[in-house]
Amino acid sequence: MVMIPDSILFSYTFISRPNELSKQSARDVSAILSIEAWFVIQINQIAYLNISVPILELYKALYRWKEQVKPTNVPEFHYYSVEHDDKDGAILSMLPFSSRGRITSIWGEVDVYNVLPLNDLVVALFRLENDLKSDIETYFGIKLDHFIQNIPYRMN
Repeated sequence: MVMIPDSILFSYTFISRPNELSKQSARDVSAILSIEAWFVIQINQIAYLNISVPILELYKALYRWKEQVKPTNVPEFHYYSVEHDDKDGAILSMLPFSSRGRITSIWGEVDVYNVLPLNDLVVALFRLENDLKSDIETYFGIKLDHFIQNIPYRMN
């Protein structure tokens, strides 16, 4: 769980059982995509998003975005799934502008004020990526370094 007090909370709960992924399935794309978690975002203590996602795919999107972040440049973050058409937009986005940023989702459940300090959003997304890596590796008993190149990833 990653939280900025009174602003944003990212949480997730694995749906898949620990034995559904092993180091032997590191190249099995269908096994990788079958690993799901409930992913929840609360903004200002209001439930904004509550969905089931292929959690390794979300992790890879965060991982790739984190590689692009520089002290003087924070690029937009977008998470698209290979399982869903993207014509309506990204499942999850962080849109930076000036010193602030906005979290959005095509599946957002309520209309909330979702503009927050950019630094807080970047820190929260970095923590989410770090926590996901640690929790995935612990829960499934794997090393993501063996999986990362085979996890599907969509950019738009």
